[in-house]
Amino acid sequence: LIHTSLNSDDLASLVNVLGNQLHKNCFCLNHEGKILASWSRRGTRKQDFLDWTEKIKTGFNERIYTDAGFFINELHIFECYARSQLIGRFVIVAEGQLTEKERLIGQQGASFLAIKLWDHYETLQKTVERFWKEIKNGEIKSGEVIAEKLANLGFVQQKAYNLILFSKGSHNISNYLIDRFLIEEEKFYILLCSSKEALTSINIFKKYNKEQNKIAAAVISPEFTELERIKEHYEMSVNVIRLLYKLHISGVRKAEEWLPFSLLMHCRNTSEYNFIKTTVLDKLQEYDRRYQSSLLDTLSAALRENSLEDAAERQHIHINTLRYRLGKIKEITQKNYFKMTDRYFLLLCIMIQRMEHEQL
Repeated sequence: LIHTSLNSDDLASLVNVLGNQLHKNCFCLNHEGKILASWSRRGTRKQDFLDWTEKIKTGFNERIYTDAGFFINELHIFECYARSQLIGRFVIVAEGQLTEKERLIGQQGASFLAIKLWDHYETLQKTVERFWKEIKNGEIKSGEVIAEKLANLGFVQQKAYNLILFSKGSHNISNYLIDRFLIEEEKFYILLCSSKEALTSINIFKKYNKEQNKIAAAVISPEFTELERIKEHYEMSVNVIRLLYKLHISGVRKAEEWLPFSLLMHCRNTSEYNFIKTTVLDKLQEYDRRYQSSLLDTLSAALRENSLEDAAERQHIHINTLRYRLGKIKEITQKNYFKMTDRYFLLLCIMIQRMEHEQL
């Protein structure tokens, strides 16, 4: 291994040394789950290696750890780390347990492969980072150019796309999302995927959270078909995930549902925001506090439900009581619930109340 490592930059040469020692099918994956080199016994097909790679992807949550790595069925997997970063995997195919010698070869092989894999990883990461920076800075705006660059990075063009932002934690979710177009930023990971694949990735994220007993957030952008809109959807999703951070809200959220609050966040401390807060919200809060009333709760229910009857039922009050409270709101704020422009004011009031209550 040392001789081959010093005299060749070829991953295949190292894997050949390992395969000749093991006399078992083995292969090396990069951090994206793609096969870079393999050694096969007679009669093994190329498709077998592709099937084994797929088994690692789909069975990752069912892996069983040992003191030297982990295994999924007959696949014994040794992780390759460099600079505390997972950059690949060395896989030995063997039914049953490995012998002590085979385990040591697997561990040593992963260490030597990591040295060579780092060059592949660093080159690809720099290319991806440069490409993503060009998109964010608006240097690349053409959907065709974005599609071409993505194709060069191994991403297959799709009919429709989603961006998913995953918050970071103590464990690296990229371990779970192998063979995905994943970009790492300071506080979150960005996944570009097909709309069909988005659900699968979200389910992986949910299992990851449960498995690690973690509190983490994920934001799904609205679906888009034109790649030139990727920057717009990225910025929108970033604003929402930052909002979730401030609210300490975890779980999977749709960016679209949080856009009104995201817009209001941009208006904090403006004269318009403060006007609605002081002339509507503060007056209603003061009335509720002084008379132990529920005007704000009633207003929120009326705005949320499809009808006043549904709102009264949710509040467990008579419809006439609800109408009386809406009249009291008009008396206090000069805003009439039954007038469209005034109702818009009242809706903003409730949204601001929620933001202020959550100490955004």
